[in-house]
Amino acid sequence: MSDSATFFLPLSQLMMQEIGLASAVTGFGLIAVFALAIAHRSVRVRRIGELVVAPLTWVRRQWIHARITKAEARLTAEAPPPGDPNGQNTPYLDARRDALLLLERIAQNAVRFDAGRAHIRVMEIVCAYIRENAPASEAVNFPLPEWTPLPDGATDAEKAQHVAWREVRFANRINSNARDWAAALKPPRADIALAIRIIGRRSAAQRAVEAAWEVEADQTEPWVFDTPCPVLTRPTEAVPLSSGTVDAYTSNLRKWRGRLAAYRGYRPDLRGTNLQAADLSQLVLSGARLDGARLDGAILCETRLEGAVLRDSHLRGAVLYKARLDGADLRRACLEGAVLRQATLQGAILRKARAEWANFKEARMDGADLFEARLEVASFYKARMAGVILYKARMLGVVLRQAAMERADLRRAHLPWATLREARLEGANLGWAQLEYADLGSARMADAGLYKANLRRADVRLAQMTGVSLCRAVVTGVTSAPSATFHGVLFKDVDLTGLALSQEQIDQSYGDASVILPEGIMRPPHWPDWDMPVFDNDSILTQWRFWRDCPAGYKPPLHPDCSPGFEAPLLLSFEK
Repeated sequence: MSDSATFFLPLSQLMMQEIGLASAVTGFGLIAVFALAIAHRSVRVRRIGELVVAPLTWVRRQWIHARITKAEARLTAEAPPPGDPNGQNTPYLDARRDALLLLERIAQNAVRFDAGRAHIRVMEIVCAYIRENAPASEAVNFPLPEWTPLPDGATDAEKAQHVAWREVRFANRINSNARDWAAALKPPRADIALAIRIIGRRSAAQRAVEAAWEVEADQTEPWVFDTPCPVLTRPTEAVPLSSGTVDAYTSNLRKWRGRLAAYRGYRPDLRGTNLQAADLSQLVLSGARLDGARLDGAILCETRLEGAVLRDSHLRGAVLYKARLDGADLRRACLEGAVLRQATLQGAILRKARAEWANFKEARMDGADLFEARLEVASFYKARMAGVILYKARMLGVVLRQAAMERADLRRAHLPWATLREARLEGANLGWAQLEYADLGSARMADAGLYKANLRRADVRLAQMTGVSLCRAVVTGVTSAPSATFHGVLFKDVDLTGLALSQEQIDQSYGDASVILPEGIMRPPHWPDWDMPVFDNDSILTQWRFWRDCPAGYKPPLHPDCSPGFEAPLLLSFEK
């Protein structure tokens, strides 16, 4: 038997199984023509084969589309019995599940027979079936009102009341009210569960067809969501990441996220669907449209959601253990009580998301954007958060213990009663941050910026604050200051009375006449004896850097009115 015959014989058997004897005979004739063309390398025979291929290809595609139409009709024709409006009747569900499985086989065969459009049509039918039969309007709503964050400028009485209400809302330290409520939700109907799994278990070949489904798309372009997300590697745990390393990483992350956003291929459309308590674990939903979807209590363990759009979605009490959400869009999403342990959210967008009491333990969130996110009493224990944006985030009572947050943007963040013990905050920007009663014990804060930060009654026991800028910061009542490291710290417009700092700690810092020193502490000779400007050509920030670069040979600048050669006027005082 020739090589061509051994190659085409299994294909002819497959055609007989899939499209019937008549079509198989025709197809086998076509195969014979191709075999003859290959064997004799005859241009004329090849042309004859091409003439035969065109009509047979058209017939095959028409046959596939006819099968889709028939399966779709079976899917919609089976109406639930009059006494079973929710469609829980077993024969009814069996008929619809058979139609869905038939559609899945057609989609798989369509890709094998180079009929990608048919695969896209099947996916659109399945997605539309979920949207029509499981709309978000049928979801069960959480019985408690939305949690209101503590307003700015709250009085002590308002703070006490807020904490009391919080103890009621999140009374259980293991499972909050949201998690208990989500655990009691009913899973989707059997046909809806099957439909979502059909979408989530698409093969790599099917996803490749989706990437090139538009005419303008490059047919050789891979499915963009399989492109690995940039990873920020750490040489050693003891050495902090440099600003250059973090900046280069965030730049690469933005470029990668931009490629995901520019994707023009097919995306499964599950917007506005009710998937509460659904088991979506280990499915591939990368790039899917899930805007406004109700995923409360859903199981998404190890689910792929890179680049997925989850704006305004509800994931209250959902379990996303080890889920891959890199580059996902979760703006305004509700994640109250959700479990995201060891999940990856590198470059994810969680702007104005609500994630009170959520568990981000050991999550990888480098470069994530959490602008104005509500993260009260959430846990980020040992999370990787280098370069994360937490500008104006509400994080009252948040747990950031041992979190790696080098070069993080925490400006104007609300962190009262936050736990930042042993956190890595090297180079972080905490300007205007609210850190009242925060636990900063053993935190590594080298070169962090705390301009106008509120550290009232914060605990800085053994904190490493080398090179920190405390310009105009509020440090009233800071505890355990004697054990903290203040080497190279900038003090400006701060009141240090009551901090019990030693003369050695002050001698290792830099300041000017605006600093109120503790009683018995002498002003170091390298401090200027006048109130220097903060933002000027020769500001205190500039002089501070000069002193840090060369402390041995540094001389403090004189007051502009006391320059060499200038004689100060005689000031007289008269007593009555």
